[in-house]
Amino acid sequence: NTAGNLSLTGGTLVVGAATTVSGNITIGTGATLNGAAATLSVGGNWNNSGVFTPASGTVSFTGGNEQTITATTFNNLVVNKTGGSATLTGNATINGNTTVSAGSLNLSTFTANRNSPGGALTIANGAAVLAGGAANFPAGYSLYTIGSTSTVTYNGAGTQTVAGDIAYGHLVMANGGAKTLAANCTVNGNLTINSGASFGADTYTISLYGNWSNNSTFTPGSGTITLNGNGKTITGNTTFNRLTVYGSYTVSGSDITYNGLLLVATGGSYDAGGGTATVNGDLTNNGSLVSNGITTFTGTSLQTIRFVNAIVSNSSGVINFNGNISPVLNSTSPPTFATLNVNNTAGINPSVGWNILVAFNIAAGASFNGGISTHNIRSSFTNNGIVTSTGTLNFNPATAQNIQLRGATFSSTGIV
Repeated sequence: NTAGNLSLTGGTLVVGAATTVSGNITIGTGATLNGAAATLSVGGNWNNSGVFTPASGTVSFTGGNEQTITATTFNNLVVNKTGGSATLTGNATINGNTTVSAGSLNLSTFTANRNSPGGALTIANGAAVLAGGAANFPAGYSLYTIGSTSTVTYNGAGTQTVAGDIAYGHLVMANGGAKTLAANCTVNGNLTINSGASFGADTYTISLYGNWSNNSTFTPGSGTITLNGNGKTITGNTTFNRLTVYGSYTVSGSDITYNGLLLVATGGSYDAGGGTATVNGDLTNNGSLVSNGITTFTGTSLQTIRFVNAIVSNSSGVINFNGNISPVLNSTSPPTFATLNVNNTAGINPSVGWNILVAFNIAAGASFNGGISTHNIRSSFTNNGIVTSTGTLNFNPATAQNIQLRGATFSSTGIV
């Protein structure tokens, strides 16, 4: 073991047994260091201007401070630090495995790819990898074992490709530049988009088990986000394409836009929160869906809205049906609304009974066709448009309410 630095200026040194160098290792021009089958632990920087023969050995970076690693071919590369990062200053080529047991491996703009397909990349819980290059997440490994509380950060200032077919722990987008997913991926921890960064899903699916935190820009493309965790949150104004909820998630005071499909699956629970929800696409609730904010179905294209065998479909906020294209309402479970504003000029045609608790307003030029269902109106009722029914309109408020039946038309061939 060497308490200070190890410097080779010529000849060949073979590491014949486990060796620790607490300082820097420098392989000068004309010198050779042979790793043999031993483990060489390095507490300082790795400076290679000569020849390093990795053989079947392991080089482990163990210092508590910042360390740098120049371009080298390693057999097994280990980062097991009590603090700071081990940062590449050139490409590292790996013949065996790369293991980040503790601390951080900072790739900067360089690579730590396999020399040929095989081996394993392991990032332990609590450890971290930072990738700052255009597409430099470690590649060529047959096995990726990434702890659910580890962190991978894409922190390049320019355009970056986010590696797919990976099960990440925590996934972070940092610094400027557009970062785009290259294939489907899983995030077992949290997904965070830091201020100034942008992240695009392209056409791919992200399976998320942790929290969603968007502090900047997410471009959904035609991709899908599946929410699989329990007791998790969505934070930050975000536009989703397809969002599928299998777990339980709460939107934390943010404005969310849904362009494709919002699906709450059987057993799923989704609290849309107190912000503004803009639904441009379809909605299917097979589980539990609640909201206390403002939800607007824009009605500018054909939308299908379905509550099928749902446990809860409940808004204690405001629901707006806007636009000029009538949505397809195909449900088996009755929803409950607080304030309901019907502004859609092509008409709203429920397939099941609705429950309205605070206010029911039909705007001028809009229409509500209650159909054969029974609608329980425990609220005020203001009709400035068209209302028709062949079923039952049951006005049963708990306290005195204003009821304005006559707008352009109020017609019932059923029961009022």
